[in-house]
Amino acid sequence: MKLDMNKDFETAYKPTLFFGLTARECAYAAAAFAAAALAAYATWKVTGLPPGKCVYAGLPVMIPVVALGVAKFQGMNLKEAAKEMAYTLRTGRLGFEAGERKGERRTFTTRSAGRNRRGKNKGR
Repeated sequence: MKLDMNKDFETAYKPTLFFGLTARECAYAAAAFAAAALAAYATWKVTGLPPGKCVYAGLPVMIPVVALGVAKFQGMNLKEAAKEMAYTLRTGRLGFEAGERKGERRTFTTRSAGRNRRGKNKGR
C-alpha cells in the first residue's frame, strides 16, 4: 500500500462509522429519518391517506436536514460557512486609530477608494 505523505490526514482519510459516513453525518441521517417519519405519521393522522402515500409527505422535510449534514462549501459544512459569511459581512467596515493622525477617526473598509458603490470610477 502506497501512502502519499503530503496529504492532510484529517481531510484525506476521514474516520468512518457506518457505510463510509462519519458520526456527524450518521447523526444527521438519523435526525432526517426521524423528521420524515414524524411528518408521514402526522399526514396519516390528519388526512387518513394510506401510510405508503404519506411517506412522500416526509421527503420535503427530510431533504434539508440531510443537506445540513452532508453538504460542504469550501471544506466547511453549511453551518460553519454561514458563520464565516456573517463574520465577513459584520467586519466589512472596521474602526481603527492610526498613530500618524491624532484626533481624527478613520474607518477601514474593504472597498476600493477609487470606486463608488456602483463600481464606476470617480471623476471619470
